[in-house]
Amino acid sequence: MNWALAIAIHPSGNVIATGSDDTTVQFWDLATGAAVQCLPDYQTKVWAVAYSPDGQMLVTAGEDQMVRLWDVETQDCLKVLTGHSARVWLVRFSPDVQTVVSASDDTIKLWEMPTGHCLQTLKTYSNEVLSLAISADDKCLASSSTDGVVRIWDLETNSCIRLLPGHTHVGTSVAFSLLTASSMASATTPQSFLASGSNDGTVRLWDHRTGDCLRQLQGHGNWVQAVCFSPDGKQVLSGSHDQTMKLWAVQTGQCLQTLRGHTNRVKAVAFNPTGTLIASASDDQTIRLWHPQTGDCVAILEGHVDWVLSIGFSPCGSWLVSGSGDRMIKLWDVQSGGCRRLFQAHESRVRSVSFSPDGRWLASGSEDMTIRLWDVQTGDCLKVLVGHTGIVWSVVWRADGQRLISCGEDGTMRVWLVETGDCTQVLRSDRPYEGMNIAGVTGLTVTQMTTLKALGAVE
Repeated sequence: MNWALAIAIHPSGNVIATGSDDTTVQFWDLATGAAVQCLPDYQTKVWAVAYSPDGQMLVTAGEDQMVRLWDVETQDCLKVLTGHSARVWLVRFSPDVQTVVSASDDTIKLWEMPTGHCLQTLKTYSNEVLSLAISADDKCLASSSTDGVVRIWDLETNSCIRLLPGHTHVGTSVAFSLLTASSMASATTPQSFLASGSNDGTVRLWDHRTGDCLRQLQGHGNWVQAVCFSPDGKQVLSGSHDQTMKLWAVQTGQCLQTLRGHTNRVKAVAFNPTGTLIASASDDQTIRLWHPQTGDCVAILEGHVDWVLSIGFSPCGSWLVSGSGDRMIKLWDVQSGGCRRLFQAHESRVRSVSFSPDGRWLASGSEDMTIRLWDVQTGDCLKVLVGHTGIVWSVVWRADGQRLISCGEDGTMRVWLVETGDCTQVLRSDRPYEGMNIAGVTGLTVTQMTTLKALGAVE
């Protein structure tokens, strides 16, 4: 399936232009709904399109980090503007058509028209917190962010105690595991290790106590969206936008299985509590259940009508919960594959779902900026937690079941008291050297530069 990633309406109101992940820019007649034109020789995913106010030009941008200016009538490419170092998400014309503005992950550029000269580069810092995990001993919190840095937090002091740089793109997911001495050659006593997934296409295994990266797992052909450990800690599972899951041996880093079957991006993965079943969720609107030893798909759960964005097994393993872009939360009977309960109240996509440690409650986070607490048995929404000012990307429970931690687009992590619904703590990554902007530094590794950027020392 091809997805439209951007849309712009011609000033006349008669035609729209769309940019797609199939690398095309199409023009559509609004009266008939027919595709009437297609820009030639476009060879990259198109994330942004915009018409000039007079309708004579179109500006496009995408995965290749370039901005292109087109003559609408002739379809000629007038200019190719280069200078961004990441995909370009947004483009706009100024009202007088004398300037084009483009934005990527951390840079905004202003371009003079028609020369294409870059007038100004504005540096920004975006640090959405996308994923959370709590260690098995309930003492540490791990967070992954858009700056690619994994952070370790002390849950007693609510302070960030360690930065784990290394990923070269957005950090999408983190997971802790309790590993035994036989699971990792360097371990002499049971230890908790950490896995992280990133849009750089890799999975990294960390000793979170020292900050050392123990292994880097490579093999996916696109972003790694989700990671989780098997209950015994000997395997780590990753799900990717390449539509596959990979099962890796923690001790050796070897890929043991590649699970194929989804027809779109894999957004979430989970092991059941006994390690005998894997669940995966995808943009193909399905959930699949897999046998981890054989790699066979044993069931397909259908019912959502939009992307399935989050899944989680109940502590007993009998139930699976899913959250979707259709704003619905579904409770599935793992044995029969039937949907047993529907939770409906969110006003936008459900990005995260999680069972409480005793399995009685569900927590869900949504693009509507709220967290909801649900009674699993009745399906009733018991509380609505309000405080985030952007998308809620992830929710996790503390071991006592009395507290909940959430993270979001606003760059914060919030600690909630379940009984009252009160937010008791707001955590935010410090940038102690904000604005220092050290210039002329050479010879640093990618990891060193990532650390300096996370601390605000360089742009």
